[in-house]
Amino acid sequence: MAKWDRSRGRPEPIRALNRIPELENHEPLVDMREVCPSIRLARDSVIPYARKRVAEMAERAARRLPKGYVLGLAEAWRPFERQQRIYEFMLKSAREAWPDRDFKSLRRTVCRWVAPTDQKAPPGHCTGAALDVWLLDEKGEQVDVWSPITERFNKRRPLTHWGGREAPGSRGTPRAEPTRRGSRSQRRETRESRASAAARSCA
Repeated sequence: MAKWDRSRGRPEPIRALNRIPELENHEPLVDMREVCPSIRLARDSVIPYARKRVAEMAERAARRLPKGYVLGLAEAWRPFERQQRIYEFMLKSAREAWPDRDFKSLRRTVCRWVAPTDQKAPPGHCTGAALDVWLLDEKGEQVDVWSPITERFNKRRPLTHWGGREAPGSRGTPRAEPTRRGSRSQRRETRESRASAAARSCA
């Protein structure tokens, strides 16, 4: 198995998706507010439509949650314009985070967080086949589902988005900077957590 150059980011995942044949199955988009009564809308910006089978599977999953928990729909179908706006925002943020990396390296990294719109494989959200959901409690608050990582990071200052401004909607993300003695992979995981929070805030 060929090794990849870690200094240039991981191999771009979109290349693997482009090799998968895709056929339109003509399954309609359905209103999740009607098909999924057990799921709450978690954000005002959600366009609550998805493919019929996706919506039905999400409803079955929501009904199997323990009492006191519900699924909150954070993202469903997206128009290409919104997808492109998110991608451009993430690419801009990556340039600020890693100014010494070239475009190809940054693109590999960004494509791990958000699907580009210029490839053969369409983004999952744009086809109605992908959902982003949060786990909510009875009060509608997000449940912390992160694994404890306090032994790996210190708590000298809160996690902030690039440029020093705390990312809106970043609740639930690790809120500590890596120690200087942390491994390279640990520092990379922290940067990716920042990017994930930023993507949610700009959707």
